[in-house]
Amino acid sequence: MKVAGFFLTLVLSFAGLPDLYAQEFPSELWHKGFLVTTDKDTLRGELKYDLENNMVQVNSNNALKAIGSRKIYYFEIFDKTVSSYRHFYVLPYTLDSQYETPVIFELLYEGQMSLLAREEIVLENVSATQYGFMGGAGFSRYRLVYRFFFVDTKGNITRYNMKKKELLSIFVRKEKQIKQFIQRNKLDTDNIRDLIRITSYYNSLFDA
Repeated sequence: MKVAGFFLTLVLSFAGLPDLYAQEFPSELWHKGFLVTTDKDTLRGELKYDLENNMVQVNSNNALKAIGSRKIYYFEIFDKTVSSYRHFYVLPYTLDSQYETPVIFELLYEGQMSLLAREEIVLENVSATQYGFMGGAGFSRYRLVYRFFFVDTKGNITRYNMKKKELLSIFVRKEKQIKQFIQRNKLDTDNIRDLIRITSYYNSLFDA
């Protein structure tokens, strides 16, 4: 799962995250990249991912293929919306049922404790007063949200629900240092850039 220089790439790419309120989202676009199947075949071309249905479409040499997560090991795309490469793996996880299924995760940071994510497009209602319009009608918009997960070296995946107390329990082996690091640097435990930074620091404590 090792990705050379990945932390720096992610910090730079998420500094220019796609507009979370845009009407055209990364999962709706075709991206140049490649996909490695569980049979170790490599398909190159244009890729379009669908995390909701855990599948990827690959347009290779004008031949369109839809590949489900059971047949995917890894895929990589160059996402023009963030001008960066993005890396995805398939791991067994109980997502919406009581059974483990192959689920696509994006790798944000790798180490003793790795940070993963899954994005979703959600519809939210917005009141006009949020934008300073008094008495105006509200409106609806689509928004890109991220769900975060941590995975240890044994493959145990824990969903993170954006609570500081929960984050400290995930990093329990270095809880005191992590708590001090968050306070000292005034980090938000529900901010993607800060989560990457916190995860990087946690892993660095094992390298010292």
